[in-house]
Amino acid sequence: MQQSAPSSSSYLAVLLVLCAEVLIYCSASWAKHLFPVVGAEGVTTYRLFFSAAVLALVSRPWQKPIPRDEWRPHLLFGVGLGGMFLFSYAAIRYVPLGISVGVQMLGPLVIALAASRRQRDFAWVGLAAAGIWLLLRPDAVGQVDMRGVALAGAAAGCWAMYIWFGKAACARDCCAALALAMFTGGVATLPLSLVTVGGTLLESSSLLFGLLLALSSAAVPCLLEMQALRRITPKVYGTLMSLAPAVAALMGCFWLDEQLSAGQWGGIASVVAASAGMTLAAE
Repeated sequence: MQQSAPSSSSYLAVLLVLCAEVLIYCSASWAKHLFPVVGAEGVTTYRLFFSAAVLALVSRPWQKPIPRDEWRPHLLFGVGLGGMFLFSYAAIRYVPLGISVGVQMLGPLVIALAASRRQRDFAWVGLAAAGIWLLLRPDAVGQVDMRGVALAGAAAGCWAMYIWFGKAACARDCCAALALAMFTGGVATLPLSLVTVGGTLLESSSLLFGLLLALSSAAVPCLLEMQALRRITPKVYGTLMSLAPAVAALMGCFWLDEQLSAGQWGGIASVVAASAGMTLAAE
């Protein structure tokens, strides 16, 4: 009986992480339908500000003031998060969701490689590079739009920045740090949204959709993942997060009717395997 409780808790954690991933990429699919109204910029602003409000209600960051010498990583953490959301939404205007997320996985892989001391990790990077090549090469589905690839690459860079500065920013209270990061990212992207779509951002129907999007794409997944991390190790969590390109591709197929070739599915499998392999091999 003493061994069954941890096992049940671990299974629940796995389910929570998978639910979070499905929510994130379902929401990305739904967000694409809002692009004609408020653009990728407006969707990003909604997601950041509304998510910041929800997480702030949970974590109450105003009760835990940040020392002046710790503001820099918090601000850069938020800028990285805002850029990651903005570029990832902009990318799916031009390329399927699964391809975009596959390219974005290069960000975490580069950070993991930078922290590694093992030469064999270069093999995982090579596998990821082969996967990216399979994703981008011309095939029966057609030529991949390089504008989307460039934007996904920018999102990967911002994801790497988010991870790098997140280590310091989340040292005290991760939920409070995320609330502040969401708010910082929202402030950083708001001017671009106002220039692009102006007062459309304040229309009631768009605001309601933006709130629902923020809940399903960031606030709820974040809370689910924090609950999961109490029950499983970071290594197991990282391995589950490696499934992101596959989950994104499936959600793109289901919600957006995005079709990938067999070679592109092979590319996604390679990126997933590379990310999971590097995570599992970490000491």
